[in-house]
Amino acid sequence: MAFNLSLVALWLAAFAKPLAWWGRRLAAEPFQLVLAVGAAALLARTGWRHRAGIAARLTAAPALAPLPFALVVASALGFLAAERWLDLSILAASMFGVGTYGLFGLYATDAAWRRGAPVALLLMGLLPFGAHLDAYAGFVLRAVSADAASAILTALGIEHVSSETILVLENGVAHVDVPCSGIRGLWTGALFFLGATVLAKRPLGARFLVVGAFHCAALVAANIVRITIVTIVAVAADLPRVAQVIHEPLGILGFLLAGIASWFALRGGAPAKTRPTRAPSPFARYALAATAALTIAFHSERAKTGFVDDVAAAAPASLGLAQVALTAEETDLFSRFGASGATKYAGDFEGRALSLILVDSRAWRAHHPPELCLAASGHRIERIEDVAVDADHVFRVAQLEGQQTAVFWFQSSGRTTGHALDRILSGVLDRGRRWVLVSALVDDATDPADVYRVVSADLAAQLERNRHELVRR
Repeated sequence: MAFNLSLVALWLAAFAKPLAWWGRRLAAEPFQLVLAVGAAALLARTGWRHRAGIAARLTAAPALAPLPFALVVASALGFLAAERWLDLSILAASMFGVGTYGLFGLYATDAAWRRGAPVALLLMGLLPFGAHLDAYAGFVLRAVSADAASAILTALGIEHVSSETILVLENGVAHVDVPCSGIRGLWTGALFFLGATVLAKRPLGARFLVVGAFHCAALVAANIVRITIVTIVAVAADLPRVAQVIHEPLGILGFLLAGIASWFALRGGAPAKTRPTRAPSPFARYALAATAALTIAFHSERAKTGFVDDVAAAAPASLGLAQVALTAEETDLFSRFGASGATKYAGDFEGRALSLILVDSRAWRAHHPPELCLAASGHRIERIEDVAVDADHVFRVAQLEGQQTAVFWFQSSGRTTGHALDRILSGVLDRGRRWVLVSALVDDATDPADVYRVVSADLAAQLERNRHELVRR
């Protein structure tokens, strides 16, 4: 028992950083903390009921089962890679969850290990994947759903309603942040599905994967139907108040119907086959101890990089803008993830009010999709489009309600892009490159291309000068 307890302590020490991060996240999210306490209580209850078997396993040597051991090794390698190259805490914490489940598989029977897979996934669901996915993929899914709803309306013979109009309804009427919409809906539905799998006592297998895929497809389909009905009521029937009343019950109804169908699909089928008991292997002890020790020895966090002499991007002098103080929320957002500098300016451009934010960073985590900040600030986005100057120079324009236009892009030496995912990929592959997030808010009468032309040209010169300074030094 002493060796096994020491092995557990060594494993926890190897993943001390993601465990500390996970603890801070739970403390900051009361709802997730409640879920974690509930999950811990269920585990404690299960452990007490099987205390005799657990005590026996703690005194036995682990088995050298191929799949569980492969999960242990793969999670250790994935954790080291995430820390060294990605600096992504949620991925490092996920590797701890995967590896711990693999470690459990080396001590438990094969049947118990397979039954425990949904429980392990449900526990990992306490990680804030939903919020991260919504930040980078949520708008894409909502746009796809809006396109599908627009096609359905056209097929029904209703006068063409553009997907942009439907997105406005989603922002203004259908409340995209409710749990039954978009990526959040899928993530909430996935947690529900895992909980149903645990209650149905179903192990992972072909049936689990098929029903899980059906469940996700049903959630997306239900959301498209909801959007279509809301659009018919709000636009075709010109009853926006009624649409505002029915949109949330429709979302909940679709969510429940998908969940009920998945529940009955999970309950059917033949029970899992019993597999032979795994034989303990003394060699597995030393292999596990070596894996944990090597993880500690080779752990290396991603190097923190900054600008030479704290160089920070500045607004073009020709604009004559005045620098203004960042709000407390903006300062917290940009400093939390390691931005090298953030500056905010305000003034006039071609006789129109202009607000400009520049955020410097070599760490991709300090940058985010600007459209999310616009929505979070209370702006309603009516339309977003990409504007390509050439293959290497693209920016985005968002038409906002209230006669305002947002112009934003990410700029590095030699190129610009309007997509946060492009910037993230570059940050992963070339972590030494300097990027500047540019976000401008102007009156609707201003030509967005003029804003891009003036600001991007000046920034290109600044970035080129900084690049030469780095080469000389």
